[in-house]
Amino acid sequence: MLIRIHKDNGEEITYEPTNIELVRYLESESNVKEVFEHILTLGFYILTLPLSCRYSFDSITNGFQEMKDNFSVVNDKLEPIQTNGTAAKIGRLAELLAQRNFNKSFPSFTYDNVAGTDKSGDAIINTHLSIGFVMIEYKNYNTSVSQQEVDKLYRDMDNKNTKYAIFMSFKSPISNKQSFEYEVRGDKTVVFVSCGGYDGICLEVAMRFLIHLHEVDVVSIYDKSYELSSKIKYKEFQEFYESLFHLSSKVTQLNTTIQESRDTMNKSFDKMMRESISIESDINCLLSNVKEFSENISTSVDGESLSYDKVVGLIDDKITNKNTNLLIKRFINLTHQKDLEVKADKYVLFFTKGSFVVCKMDISKIKIEVSFSPEADRISYDPTYETYKHNRYFIQLKGKEEVWTIMSDRIQNLIVE
Repeated sequence: MLIRIHKDNGEEITYEPTNIELVRYLESESNVKEVFEHILTLGFYILTLPLSCRYSFDSITNGFQEMKDNFSVVNDKLEPIQTNGTAAKIGRLAELLAQRNFNKSFPSFTYDNVAGTDKSGDAIINTHLSIGFVMIEYKNYNTSVSQQEVDKLYRDMDNKNTKYAIFMSFKSPISNKQSFEYEVRGDKTVVFVSCGGYDGICLEVAMRFLIHLHEVDVVSIYDKSYELSSKIKYKEFQEFYESLFHLSSKVTQLNTTIQESRDTMNKSFDKMMRESISIESDINCLLSNVKEFSENISTSVDGESLSYDKVVGLIDDKITNKNTNLLIKRFINLTHQKDLEVKADKYVLFFTKGSFVVCKMDISKIKIEVSFSPEADRISYDPTYETYKHNRYFIQLKGKEEVWTIMSDRIQNLIVE
């Protein structure tokens, strides 16, 4: 074992004890720093004792007086361990021994000696665990500890708001208590130790037993009431779960109903849209037939000018897919609203305003597109729905309203003179 001491001026002093018994004693202690500090303090006090006496043959009486004074100083230093048979001093020494042994057994706990504080017990232990604070009451009576002392402990626990305590009697029994037992009074739990002795073993066992009581929840009042409480809580939880499950089922059913209703409405809207387009197509056919009576059919280099019903007939003959057929007819209705003529060159439809070809469509292709001339067109290009190639704008027919808005704007922009 090597001891190093650093002085304030930076000097370092090393010392290796040679006394084997001293080395063994230091190595056996768990807190060497505290023990070494006590040894240094005790040695310092001994060195400061005025033991040197200057005796002279002429003043022997003064020499004896000086020796008496020296012994008085030593007696004062040893006063804490001198009991002289006094019960109070013996009890105080017992408490010091109990504290020392307790700190060895529970080094992580904080031991606060409050023996001098009224209505606080003799010690308050902070366990730093879920059990919290524990009060300790020591008794070193020669006769049995009375019930009044037990009641006083409970009052002290109320005063300090402490729920756990240990009542330790070093050498006498405790009234109405076994040698080792615990008691639950309200929300407070006390472990009683009778005739526990001074070696600290019973105090350690009491503390560990109290922690065990807390951990296994034995400190809750009675087993039967605890079981009843558990059953009530379980029943409440079961009822809550069933209510929540019932609500969840109702929400699921409501979502299903909403989905079914939405599907039905979508189908209804689709059906109405188809019927509307079909009706508009029929109306345009009738209008076209009426127009034939008043106008002559004109031709141009782009092809033969067709009446509305002929255009619809051509579409029905060529396009068998219902959705595609419906989209083309919707576009035909749009051009009819814009007062455009339709001319055909085989399966290519030209939509004209006078001699100007506004747009065209090839219905022989799988993907039906409408192409627009960029001439005099001031509509901005929308890359989401349009393609620009061969100096023309191409828009694929789809059911999205954004597509129809773009086509309507382009037609309107191109036919404005």
